[in-house]
Amino acid sequence: MRRAAWLLLLFAGCGQSAFDDRAARAWSRSAGAPDGVSSASWAVELTTVDREQPGATVVVAGGGPSSLSTLSFDVGGELEMHGGDVEGGFPDPPVMAGALDPVAGGNGVIAIADGAGAILFFDARTGDLGPAFRVSLPAEACGAPPTLGSALVFALTDPDEDIEPDLVALADDQMVVLRDLDLDHVADTPDCARCTLPDGAAVALAGGDVGDEDGEDIAALAATGQRISIYSAEQVRAAAGADCGAALLVLSPGAGDSFATPMAIGDIEDNDAPEIAVASPDHRVVYVFHDVSAGGATPGLIPLPAPADSAAFGTAIAFGDFDGDEVEELAIGDPDASPEGVAGAGQVTLYRYDGEELRPEATLYDSEPEEGQHFGRSLDVAEFGLGGAEYRDLLVVGASGEVFTYFRVTAAGDDPRG
Repeated sequence: MRRAAWLLLLFAGCGQSAFDDRAARAWSRSAGAPDGVSSASWAVELTTVDREQPGATVVVAGGGPSSLSTLSFDVGGELEMHGGDVEGGFPDPPVMAGALDPVAGGNGVIAIADGAGAILFFDARTGDLGPAFRVSLPAEACGAPPTLGSALVFALTDPDEDIEPDLVALADDQMVVLRDLDLDHVADTPDCARCTLPDGAAVALAGGDVGDEDGEDIAALAATGQRISIYSAEQVRAAAGADCGAALLVLSPGAGDSFATPMAIGDIEDNDAPEIAVASPDHRVVYVFHDVSAGGATPGLIPLPAPADSAAFGTAIAFGDFDGDEVEELAIGDPDASPEGVAGAGQVTLYRYDGEELRPEATLYDSEPEEGQHFGRSLDVAEFGLGGAEYRDLLVVGASGEVFTYFRVTAAGDDPRG
């Protein structure tokens, strides 16, 4: 099995560590599609789901034909893979999101828009079932336009003690919140609320807590690229199909600039004032709004220019605590970059905030980069349970026909090139 590689900028060391020494070492792994999957574009999109048991689960989508797979790691790092082609299919690339469904016995739940006015739900179980189809929700069940699902995000929009996931979906200029998702009843009695965005159509969503109230808020990126508007789920529920009202906070680009998908929310200081990262239309810059808080000071805007060998910088963006210090780093994918001069091999750049700037800390790509590999075309972060209340973040990177996973890289961590 080929190992993935760090091009170390600040890290030092060598040798592949054992996964059971995870408290202080780095671990990486590459995996191809499991048996039963015939997708031509496997790993075109991926998501992760939290688990009640130790370990982590990644759900991988493919196209041509459509497929879904689960890659599940136990606490010792052993990988179990299941998957298969999906009848009927979905758009390529699909719009998908994942979450834990405590109502269904702690299984993961995956939502995917079918591109024809419905959202499909799957169980992300391990074992022989793999990602099993459960139910679909048509747009009309929530009174939404047939474009429902142009963007999807799971969020806990109720008070902090609530553990039932809410699905937030876009449908042109409408934002829909499907509360307390229960796959056994969603098709019969969906608990929907929606409102109309005053900025017009939106193209991306992200969830995070930027207000003083309990629960996560929802950021919507306008299709014009000129505004990111943040609303509370309570606003959506109270609007009852009318205008969403005044946003908690509106973020705008500088003169002559604009934003584009994707967009992500994280916290690079662990100070309860998150950051919002968003791509530029030409994928040459990623903009990071620093210390975003409704009612707080105006957030700073940090532009991160693409590295010299970058070509599609910001195609994928994710925040995660990859070294276990309780402070998140920022991962930015560029699937068309040319590491070591290999065209289209792709790479991911990791950034750490040093108190003043977001600085590039490491560049990640395959140890044997291949032309057209497109490493970094999709990114996500899995909350990896170690048992009890201890967790670490697992960085998951999609490439053409492969998924790479990276675990627990510390400032003194080893180079996991084997």
